Amino acid sequence: MPLWAAFGDSISIPIFNTKSFAITNKNRRGRLFCSTVAVSDSDDKKSRVVYESLRVLEWDKLCHSVSSFARTSLGREATLTQLWSINQTYQDSLRLLDETNAAVEMQKHGSCSLDLTGVDLSLVKSAIREVRRASPLRPNEALAVVALLQFSETLQLSLRAAIKEDADLYIRFMPLTQMIMQLFVNRSLIKSIMQVVDEDGSIKDSASPALKQSRGQVQMLERKEVSSIQGRLCIRTGADQLSFKGLLLSSSSGIGSVIEPLSAVPLNDELQQARASVTKAEEDVLLALTEKMQVDLDEIEKMLNGIIQLDVVGVCYFSALSFLH
Repeated sequence: MPLWAAFGDSISIPIFNTKSFAITNKNRRGRLFCSTVAVSDSDDKKSRVVYESLRVLEWDKLCHSVSSFARTSLGREATLTQLWSINQTYQDSLRLLDETNAAVEMQKHGSCSLDLTGVDLSLVKSAIREVRRASPLRPNEALAVVALLQFSETLQLSLRAAIKEDADLYIRFMPLTQMIMQLFVNRSLIKSIMQVVDEDGSIKDSASPALKQSRGQVQMLERKEVSSIQGRLCIRTGADQLSFKGLLLSSSSGIGSVIEPLSAVPLNDELQQARASVTKAEEDVLLALTEKMQVDLDEIEKMLNGIIQLDVVGVCYFSALSFLH
């Protein structure tokens, strides 16, 4: 996204991606960073002049300053990519201006918020990657997917309510109206995830009968525990205490010895098996979520990309607002 598109001017510099060179500059923290630019042999000299001019004008700093208004890390990355893509057309600039104007209208109306604070798009991207591999989702990834789906649904509901009150808003909010209406919403997936994953990221006991049974068995066995070393039940004894037969796990002067009684060995083995059953049951629960998400994975990925684009549009609005003030 050319920065000039956000503020009303249009510039188009044709570049053919056949050769590259790098521009090095410092960001606001004084750290060096490098931007790679692709050019053709025919435009090599001209492009170098253009990018050298941008370097002198500290374009890198401005890009990083503007991208900082994104609410998500993926939004910041997308903003930087578009800011450096200076071979966009006049029509691209007009489209970006339309999106920015629509964002301004939305913010003025107050019905729809493009603030993605609290939505971790990186975790959603990670979730999509795991699901494509048919690997079990991690609980925090599942919750991130829920947050994104809920954001999309809330945004759509708010937009529909606003348009219901004033039909003219459909046109005033274009092209964002169309972008938002096309976002994927899946209440069934939200419900499935919330039924098994708690808000703190733990898997609920009620997620499956096998998990509830395994955790209950672990708790029952752990009640018999006197002490635990490396997950095994044992008894801590002092130097003056009676000795008994068992496996010596550790010993030190002044502290005493830690012994696993021979009678506790079968109990410890049972405890380890019960804990392994808990791990397996949790993995099965998360794998079931993976399978549910696989059904609509392409739509979820499209939604993620759409939300990233909305974050970029929000950057135009929030950065312009900041500069105006």
